[in-house]
Amino acid sequence: MRIVFVAFVAAIVAIVSAVGLSPAAAASGVDFDIAPFARRCCVFDRHTSPLEFDYDEARNAGADAQQTADGRYVYGLQWTEERDISEVRFHHKQDPGKFEAQYWFRSWPYQPPHMPSVEDPVDDPWNGKWLTAAIKQDCSAEECRVSFLPLESTENPLANNLPGVNYRRTIKFRLVFSADPGIEGVQVFNGSRVKPVRLRVELGAGETASHLWEGNLEVYNGWLRKVAVWKGSEGDAASQSHFRVTSGRGTKGLIVTVDTAEPGLPGSNDVTVVTLNASDRTFSFALPDVEKGPHAYVVFASHPHNFSPSIVKGGREIRDRIEREPEQTYERASREIPPLDPAQREGERLYLPLAADASWQKFAFEWGGDIHISKKDTKAKGAELKRLDWNGDRIAWRLGTGAAPNLRPGWHDSTLSVLEDDLPVAVAKWTAENIEYVEEGFATLLSGPLAPNDSGRSEETPAVLMIKLAARNLAANRATAHLWLATEPDETVTFKEGELLAGNGELVRARLRLPGSARVSTAQVSDGTKTFNGVHIELPLDAGEESSAVIALPFVPRLMPAERAQLGGLDYDVERARVVRYWQGVTAHAVPFNVPEPRFNSFARAVVCHIRISATKDPQSGLYMVPAASYVYQVFANEAAFQCVMLDALGDHELAAAYLKTFVRLQGSKPFEGTYTGDQSAVYHGARVSDEYDYTASQYNLDHGTVLWALAEHYWFTRDKAWLGQNADSMRRAADWIIDQRKLTELTEGGKKVPEYGLLPAGHLEDNRDWGHWFAVNAFAAEGMTRLAEALRDAGAPDAQRYAEAAVAYTRDLRAAVIRASERSPVVRLRDGAYVPWVPPLPYQRFRLFGPQRVAYYARYPQKARPLFRLAADREVLYGPMILLSTNILHADEPFADWVLNDWEDNVTLSSPLGLNVHGWVDDQYWFSRGGMVFQANLQNPALVYLRRNEVSAAIRNLYNDFVACYYPDVNAFTEEYHQWVHGSGPFYMVPDEARFLNRVRDTLVREEGDTLWLLAGVPRRWLAPGQKIELQQVASYFGPLSLEASASEAAVTARIELPSRNTHKAAWLVVRAPSGKRIRSVEIDGKPWQDFDAAEERIRLPFAPAPMQVVVRY
Repeated sequence: MRIVFVAFVAAIVAIVSAVGLSPAAAASGVDFDIAPFARRCCVFDRHTSPLEFDYDEARNAGADAQQTADGRYVYGLQWTEERDISEVRFHHKQDPGKFEAQYWFRSWPYQPPHMPSVEDPVDDPWNGKWLTAAIKQDCSAEECRVSFLPLESTENPLANNLPGVNYRRTIKFRLVFSADPGIEGVQVFNGSRVKPVRLRVELGAGETASHLWEGNLEVYNGWLRKVAVWKGSEGDAASQSHFRVTSGRGTKGLIVTVDTAEPGLPGSNDVTVVTLNASDRTFSFALPDVEKGPHAYVVFASHPHNFSPSIVKGGREIRDRIEREPEQTYERASREIPPLDPAQREGERLYLPLAADASWQKFAFEWGGDIHISKKDTKAKGAELKRLDWNGDRIAWRLGTGAAPNLRPGWHDSTLSVLEDDLPVAVAKWTAENIEYVEEGFATLLSGPLAPNDSGRSEETPAVLMIKLAARNLAANRATAHLWLATEPDETVTFKEGELLAGNGELVRARLRLPGSARVSTAQVSDGTKTFNGVHIELPLDAGEESSAVIALPFVPRLMPAERAQLGGLDYDVERARVVRYWQGVTAHAVPFNVPEPRFNSFARAVVCHIRISATKDPQSGLYMVPAASYVYQVFANEAAFQCVMLDALGDHELAAAYLKTFVRLQGSKPFEGTYTGDQSAVYHGARVSDEYDYTASQYNLDHGTVLWALAEHYWFTRDKAWLGQNADSMRRAADWIIDQRKLTELTEGGKKVPEYGLLPAGHLEDNRDWGHWFAVNAFAAEGMTRLAEALRDAGAPDAQRYAEAAVAYTRDLRAAVIRASERSPVVRLRDGAYVPWVPPLPYQRFRLFGPQRVAYYARYPQKARPLFRLAADREVLYGPMILLSTNILHADEPFADWVLNDWEDNVTLSSPLGLNVHGWVDDQYWFSRGGMVFQANLQNPALVYLRRNEVSAAIRNLYNDFVACYYPDVNAFTEEYHQWVHGSGPFYMVPDEARFLNRVRDTLVREEGDTLWLLAGVPRRWLAPGQKIELQQVASYFGPLSLEASASEAAVTARIELPSRNTHKAAWLVVRAPSGKRIRSVEIDGKPWQDFDAAEERIRLPFAPAPMQVVVRY
């Protein structure tokens, strides 16, 4: 459904924000007053309401200034979005005396645009402080005019970002008086001008069926002057307050006269929006869009032609074009997506975290072969942190080769890989002066078992990075290999009996085992302008000869004598065998699928290692902390939840339960920031064991609902009623907290529900600091409640119905809020000329931040760049409306899904429509392989939604694009994100993103929709080409484990299937997507003809059978 024939599925909800009906029409070009589009506010210095506005204050304020508790008089205004203010005029009955002009400040002026990304903040009503502006007053007996002096840092600490401007940008402004000035009216200006326009709104264009349009028109940032019927017939009527027109009997509509705003500053939010309230056909449009050409039903009244659906050029939408392309492949994506440079990244070069399973002692093995440890980034706490004895945060072991040390700074100076493509044994290779060097490294423990659940393991046992550096002479003559080893930051070191020592010989920096022919001496190691103290090792080599040095790096440098002896006695080959054997055991049966995409198979095995290396078994509590990355990031509970769901999907329920236990045990250990009430003892957010051992990362309000959802998912994958019995009380408390907090926003104003009605109080979303009533936060919370209620019902809990009713009510309120927000936001144009509703991330937001207005705003700066607006992308793309679809708040088969997906593909993930750097500049010619992604492509994407819609080609394209864009194939790992092509950013291992990708791969193979099981419904057609095989071994599902093996010949596909038997499913479908879309001719099951199949949909309904079945599909 497109806006050419607009159809919303919800009832009309009136716009809550202020609309204008000014007393008299304004002449063209006069100053545009933005005060009528604000609400009164700010008698209190801080806004503490859980709602966006203090409705009681706004309602009771009257026209005059309000007296504060300390005797001041305040006249305040609050807008929904940030506004520019250059002049304020107010009429007064009494002498205003001395007064101040104050504006709400936190982030403006934002930092200038710069490549490749800019953190583009937005202010909110809750966080900030009042700044007193430097102003010029021009007061007469009845009126004062207030203008602003050039902005300076004495007024605003961020003034140097945009110095000298004679306006202020804010969401709240107030005049503060020492005595009552008797204000009679306040006007606020910024250079925007009034522009009268006449519009023609054609109703029912292109439709033949009769339809009654009844409602009214509202204007935001403008004034409705006149409404008249255009080409009406009997019974049609229109006025400023109401219209009634029946379409379908010829062309007809409305002529609308509006005083609009013509913005004076680039990127101004003084954009006029007209809302046509017409029950389930309510929509809004922005005047700048009308000016660009025929728009939905709307044109200027002077436009010579009637509206025609022919302006929509079918087939131009990206989703239409995807269907005409061959399915995406790893090879094509790799050709067309620029490869990531592992050395030149935003931040530091690529590194591989190496650690024993769940150890807090994590080494970083860098591209180029250097090693480092960061106290902060490895997340050491308490007593363990005190054992890391070096100056500053980080220590690095710099390893050079060559007669003059070369430290290999560039991408092509060396290579880096991992053993068998998935095991945590790093292998770096390079050549210098005709000598080939191979550096291999792995992490082990000085003593004791490697498994974290083994009672014999102590978290205090020092970890050791074992390195073997082999040098082979490639020349025909005798040569000398030169090895250089030093520590940074520089310190005084000695070398004695194989030990590199610091701290007066008390700190062991390295233990070296060298061949008898080696010569070693202390030396200075240079790297550009830096010089470090270390050792110089010379290995004489005959032609073709290879020799090696073994270096053991202890994580904890202050070792007891016995530990130093143990370190000296570690045998490289013995430890290597032990470590390799352990990780091979971990990965041997961890991945239950084998598909004809070898990269997916090896990547899955690698991720199994990554998540265990990333986790930390807290030394104080024994709980497993699951951070957002092995290095740097602490525990973001929502992203830990994604990892746990991956483990359950792969069938490792025991480890998933161990990781989830942390959030149950630490429930309420740290509160959210936000406008919530109570002690938050029921909140899933904190990973705080104690003051010293606090792993909590940030203020993601996403955490609570996502953890609740993951806990419920664990039950569905296991149906473990005993586990549910142990954890249900915690989950109930979490749900009860949501129920209680929602009551804080259940408010009506003027008989209508406020925009945030029934949502959680305002708080954080993700990396952005601004608070709000985020739809994504509420979506995860509602989905968590829904899945909990379903789990309780499945387990026979007597209170399941109460939670089910609460979840239904929450989902209903959330959907209503989303629809209200979408109706009052301007429709957006697609590539085929159609306009569709846009879904903002917040109830009050009307305009894109990730869009042309933001681009225009940054034109105010002298610095010219086209960066990624990362925080805007966070709000509107990463955690925008796609979340509503993936959490089933909006369903994949309803019109909203079409609108969201089309906007995603046509606008927000390509550069030309909105003029944006979306994750790097994406030109239209590269739409297929470089489009369709957000900058953190694997964390959130539309792949699951496409699978639910059976748009398999689109899902496959998205899966491969996301994978390749973030993938370092040499080391089988993802970057977190990229803000420009080639140069990734973020720490390693980025397991949440890797986990989400694996969940989507699993969804292509096995997916549940309610009580229905889908097998192979999303696999690429080439996976069923002759000679290919798909193998599933005991894949976890909501109904129990299942197995499948499918292979193909030219004429048939044969599948051996063992359906789950633990729990009953309603239906099971096998989808056979053969190459070239060959049509199914016949089906046999266990040698007998089977008629229950749909050849057009390429699917076979499988019988309920307790034993394995053999399915043969012939073409």
